[in-house]
Amino acid sequence: MTEEGDLYKAVDTPEERLEGLIYSQDIADVPDPVKKLLEATPHLIVKPRSIDQIVQVLKTAGEKGAPVVPRGSASSGFGGVIPLKGGIVIDLSSMNKILEVDREDGRVLVEAGVRWWDLERTLEKVGLALKTYPSSIFSTVGGWASTKGYGINSLRYGPLKEQILSIEVVTPRGEVKHLEATHPEFKYYIGTEGQMGIITKVALSVREKPRESHPILLQFPGTGEALTFTLKIFEKGVNPLHIIYMDRYYLGVANRLLGEALIKEMDSLLIYLEDKGEVETLQEVLEGENDVERAPDYLASYLWHERFFPMKVKRLGPGYLACELLLPIKRIEDYLEKVRGVAAHYGVEIFTEAHIVTREEAVVTASFLTDQRRLGYYLHLLLVMILTEVGVEMGGKPYGVGIWNTLFLRHIFPQGQVEEYRRYKERVDPHHILNPGKFFEIKTKYLRVPMGLLRTNIFDLVFKALTSLSPILGRLAGMNGGPSLEGERGKAFMRIAPYACAKCGSCIPVCPAYLVTGDERVTARGKLLALKELLEGRGISREEAELVFLCLHCKACDSVCQSELPLSEVWDALEEELERLYGRPEERISRFVEMVEESEEYKRFVDEHSLLISIASKGGEG
Repeated sequence: MTEEGDLYKAVDTPEERLEGLIYSQDIADVPDPVKKLLEATPHLIVKPRSIDQIVQVLKTAGEKGAPVVPRGSASSGFGGVIPLKGGIVIDLSSMNKILEVDREDGRVLVEAGVRWWDLERTLEKVGLALKTYPSSIFSTVGGWASTKGYGINSLRYGPLKEQILSIEVVTPRGEVKHLEATHPEFKYYIGTEGQMGIITKVALSVREKPRESHPILLQFPGTGEALTFTLKIFEKGVNPLHIIYMDRYYLGVANRLLGEALIKEMDSLLIYLEDKGEVETLQEVLEGENDVERAPDYLASYLWHERFFPMKVKRLGPGYLACELLLPIKRIEDYLEKVRGVAAHYGVEIFTEAHIVTREEAVVTASFLTDQRRLGYYLHLLLVMILTEVGVEMGGKPYGVGIWNTLFLRHIFPQGQVEEYRRYKERVDPHHILNPGKFFEIKTKYLRVPMGLLRTNIFDLVFKALTSLSPILGRLAGMNGGPSLEGERGKAFMRIAPYACAKCGSCIPVCPAYLVTGDERVTARGKLLALKELLEGRGISREEAELVFLCLHCKACDSVCQSELPLSEVWDALEEELERLYGRPEERISRFVEMVEESEEYKRFVDEHSLLISIASKGGEG
């Protein structure tokens, strides 16, 4: 990767078109006509292994006026990593070293491409643990720092930014900055989604590994009773690390995924504690609550384990859409009542989980199943915006910005803060080469929404009008599409699998072929995209077809797949089809197998990831 020819890879050629598509999307299912409006395919992919190479890329891009977009695991759904103006995508996944673990000071230093799962496993070996971590456990540290997320255990430890001790960043000018959390410029790089610079290293505060784990599932007759109970917990001195509210419809979906009605479909709280004394105090609080039921511990453990796999629901869709808001806890009941009524016009049922992240607020995810193969999917996308507007009216704010929530920018940040960010952007990135066309504006091939318009309430008025039109729009959303996902296997499943893929990237860190080749096209996410291109008649190149055969059929991707797709069956059927179309590249397969067998890194990889595969599998323990 030290030579320029290896550092840069062109992906805007017919032979590399599939790789360009991989780097032009995140986990959101964006319809092709909308993609064409975005000009979202990059021209070059860069996979740096050092900060010097990032400096080199940014200085060259600045001289040529080329757009640059940083990318981690692309596990968000807001469009923040989509290269709206083409240009260069810097893939930080190769910068994945854990540089320092200081047990005495409770501190760890990592490169930005380190995945949270690998970091947690490394800490565990020396008796340490993360304080706050994302449910997308296979995402990267730098990616989550860029989005300033709340996560698991934020109720106890706060959002991620409160655990970041320092960062190293490269500005669009190629300047390297080392910023402590107390530095006045630190705030411009945390949560601004790659607008000001590229985070390359992160120092985090960590904690002692917990000795106990106590997930407890409490069930209530209604939403209000469940959420009111959280206040009682706090008043009695119980200090949970995390609380997840799940409505009865959410647990109904969980039962469908299980294939049987194991969990009572009631509004519920999943409370996570690590102290027996607090468990006993919680039990004392429960003794005076006649309407509260405590579910069996094995169900609580199962649901706690499932916190890492929120996209598994796509198996039932195959599409899945969600509105994600930071909402006052006291408004959640009213919000759900209203959005359920609106969604009913569209023929969908809202199911909800809410992560309690402070004693006053929760990250609420109101979700519904859909089918991206239907014309009605466009109206379902509009429904997400309407649900967001309803939340904004109730004092909430969208959880991220990216592209899709830029229309709500005035509700996400106070006006003065946006102006401050904009002035800093002009100073460090006067030519706007870093992640352009989003956050401060929306700029595509055929549309530009300037920041001045985003400051007005015009879009609020538009979405309020659309809310009132829901009874009419909803009738148009029920147009028929393709076959259901459930019950399909083998070759028949090939028609559906690409649409059910969560695109979460869980398959990438466990894929030995990716370890050896460094090419995401050999992963499950990449191969399902190739299959989608075939199914929709666009075809793939011979090179892309041959990459599909570079597979050990180890079933690691089956084990971690959020949608629980029978991927091994899909690969067998896909290889059979590609062999018919292109022939089987026996010589290339043999070279690949030899390369794997000779790789010492692969042998270490197998040892380190056997636990990951075990825990992430359907029968794993959380």
